[in-house]
Parts: sequence; C-alpha cells; structure tokens
Amino acid sequence: MKKGPPDVAVVSPDERLALFAALPLRVRLMAETLYVTGARVSEVLTIRQDQVKPNGTTVELRLYGKGGNERVGRTPKELYHRILEVYPEGTYLFQSRAGQHFHREYISREIAVSAHVLRHSRATDLLASTKRIKTVSRLLAHSDRPPR
Repeated sequence: MKKGPPDVAVVSPDERLALFAALPLRVRLMAETLYVTGARVSEVLTIRQDQVKPNGTTVELRLYGKGGNERVGRTPKELYHRILEVYPEGTYLFQSRAGQHFHREYISREIAVSAHVLRHSRATDLLASTKRIKTVSRLLAHSDRPPR
C-alpha cells in the first residue's frame, strides 16, 4: 500500500486487482462496486433495487450519504450483470440470504484493506486521470465547507 495525497492510504491498480482476485466472489462484487463508485461503504451496502437504473453502458445507483444527502454513482453495466448473477433480486442490491443488507463490519472483516482505502484509491486514480480536484470532490460527495 502506498500513500496518496494528502498522506492517505491507497492501493495501486496492481494491488487492487490482486486484492479483488483473492476475495470470494460475493465480497469481490461489493469491493468492486465500492471502488468504481468511490462511495462510502454505508452508501453501497444500503442500495435498494429500486435505486438502480440502467442507462446506456452504465448503471446509475442512487446513493444516500452523510446527512441523507442523495447523489448518483455509476457502475459499468457489466459489473451490474455480474452482481445480479450472484445476488438474487430482493430489496437490496447486496442482500444476505436472510434478505437483509450487509453491515460495514462484515466488509471490514472480509476485505484485507479498509473499505475507505478503496474510496481513497478511486479518488487518487480519478485525480491522476482528470487533474480536476473539484470534479473528483463532487463525484465523491465531499463537502466544500471548511472543517470546523
């Protein structure tokens, strides 16, 4: 793991691919969704099926973040189809066999890195490719308010 700006832990693309390959499929799909959306773990784990909307080559995911703020995350349609092959249709996109959404403790236990590291990694990768910090900040639903 390397440090990304400013002093944030991130995984390189090679480390990320190795991490995903080592995960059980059910967990890998959650980890991939965390990465491609740059979403917080709580946002991904509580996506309901009625918050999913195919749109061309992507699928829009309505995410609810801190303070109940809503935003749209996008994932490739191919990833969404892989999710549907593993997770039966139900209330939640990622749903336990008991019909409940998973909890952050489950992901923390199953993924070898913090789920937030995937968010930081996505932000670092987007910033490197776009060079637009405000765009990346908006995509990740970062507040532009100064810290207290």
